Amino acid sequence: MYEFYNRKQNGGKFLAWDSWSAMPYDATTIQTATPATLEAGNDYVAQSKSESTTNVVNIYGNYKKQLGGHNFKVLGGFNSEWQDFSRNYARRNTLLDKTKPEFNLAVGEQFVSGSANTSLNPAETTYSIAGFFARLNYDYNGIYLLELNARYDGSSKFPTNEQWGFFPSASVGYKIVNEKFMEGTRSWLNDLKLRASIGSIGNQNVGNNAFLSILNSTNPSWVNSGSTLPPSTGLPTNVDPALTWEKVYTKDVGIDIKIFDMLGASFDWYQRDTKGMLAPGITLPGSFGQSAAQTNSGNMRTKGWELSLNFNKQLSETASVFVDVALSDYKSVITKWNNTSKLLGLVTPTTYPYYDGYEIGQIWGLTSDRLLQADDVITNNGKTVNGVDYSKTMVGNFKYGAGDVHYLDLDGDGVISRGAGTADDHGDLKKIGNTTPRYKYGITLGGKYRGFDVSGFFQGVGKRDYWAASDAVLPFFRAPQQMYANQADYWTPENTDAYWPNPYYGNEANTLGSGTSGSNNFVTSTRYLLNMSYLRLKNVTLGYSLPKELVQRARLEKVRIYASGENLVTWADKRLPVDPEIDETEVFWGRAYPYTKTVSFGVELSF
Repeated sequence: MYEFYNRKQNGGKFLAWDSWSAMPYDATTIQTATPATLEAGNDYVAQSKSESTTNVVNIYGNYKKQLGGHNFKVLGGFNSEWQDFSRNYARRNTLLDKTKPEFNLAVGEQFVSGSANTSLNPAETTYSIAGFFARLNYDYNGIYLLELNARYDGSSKFPTNEQWGFFPSASVGYKIVNEKFMEGTRSWLNDLKLRASIGSIGNQNVGNNAFLSILNSTNPSWVNSGSTLPPSTGLPTNVDPALTWEKVYTKDVGIDIKIFDMLGASFDWYQRDTKGMLAPGITLPGSFGQSAAQTNSGNMRTKGWELSLNFNKQLSETASVFVDVALSDYKSVITKWNNTSKLLGLVTPTTYPYYDGYEIGQIWGLTSDRLLQADDVITNNGKTVNGVDYSKTMVGNFKYGAGDVHYLDLDGDGVISRGAGTADDHGDLKKIGNTTPRYKYGITLGGKYRGFDVSGFFQGVGKRDYWAASDAVLPFFRAPQQMYANQADYWTPENTDAYWPNPYYGNEANTLGSGTSGSNNFVTSTRYLLNMSYLRLKNVTLGYSLPKELVQRARLEKVRIYASGENLVTWADKRLPVDPEIDETEVFWGRAYPYTKTVSFGVELSF
């Protein structure tokens, strides 16, 4: 398979508002003011081209054999894939005419790298994977079931001595309904099966050359007073030369049942242990000059369950109904990680450090029960509220007063703080929520009657929390931008029972740290934590099939007229300002195009 990609970029000088460094406008002057900033950073033409060639080989064979009540099936084979990828980039600044973005019409500096979008910069990679696989299926009279699987996989992403891994699995089943002693139940019991499985798979997604120590080149301008840029390299990257497969071990038990030929149920409980996750190795002294290498030193355990129910009933020759319900839940906990101090601080704006016992998706924050009012005692130039020191939450010229958020001093030490910023000493912080979608469910139902058919699909999440550090969610979180309709209920002396605090811009700075964000009124807290649970009618379809006698006169097999709707109704928290289905990155900023409502009509013809 061959893929080719070509992307061209261009821009030019344009006038823009400078709301980052200054905002010398108010509600009146901004209406007549002229943008003052001449943005020159986009005055260029650039082009990136990439190509990749992927080769795939799959070879397999199977064999079946029956000996009396014993049934055997064997499958074996080999698969391999290898890919070569390359990308180049070119850019030239200062367009003579921004309406004609061509390299020959640009007169400024030229570059072959340095794109702000790193996915466009020059790169060249190659990788290959290969695997041998085998499967044996056995059953005795459809009662006792056995399946054995084995994979032996290799990947070029690991050192030579660690490239290959063996991943076996096995499952057993007992179809009780087929036993002779169950013959008396077959008038109403259609299926009853017990299942269990255990097995492992490998994960090789570790990035290219992750086990190789690389010397990254640079041109230090501080050498020779900046007049000459001699080529240089940084320190060799610190890597683990024994990097290998991440292994996922899964145990599962389940049961299937169906009665009266119309009502069925299936339940599974599973435990998944991920071992050898990439994690920071041992902590190194600062004198080493490098961060700890990523090693196969992390473990995680996931426990969950899945339930499905279905009902299907033929009421008559012309009428039937059906209902399918699916419900599932899981929770993942880190069981091994090199973070003995259990620090809560962020690694990146959206990545938390793990520690033993860390629950994936957990949110740490303060507890807020109300807004401050005129009768609250505020002293020390707005830093002390009812005798409790709030200064560690403040930034800039902000002063607490009536209309601001009231935080609870949970540890009773008289200071709103993070303590030592660890899971064992977290001060007034506590786990206030979790971003993991819990109790996910789906409901499909419908029926037919005399040519008419109707079906609907509902989808939802029973529990999910999120803290969104965004101006679209939190009023004036970053700068004095526009206020959105969902933020209109803010505190004033005449509206003391408001939801939002007294407006104050510039709350983005992280004052507490330790896994929280924001400052002043918008330190991560319970009061403004988003409730992302929802129920949505994803699809509803109504159709009518014309009578066969009429359709056959036109020499057609079937004619069906239908109307269909997508995302027509959503039930969610009335204060949720974003679509509950958008991904975490979009929620973080709060600026995303929501899922659209769609209504369509059509005709199906079968010849």
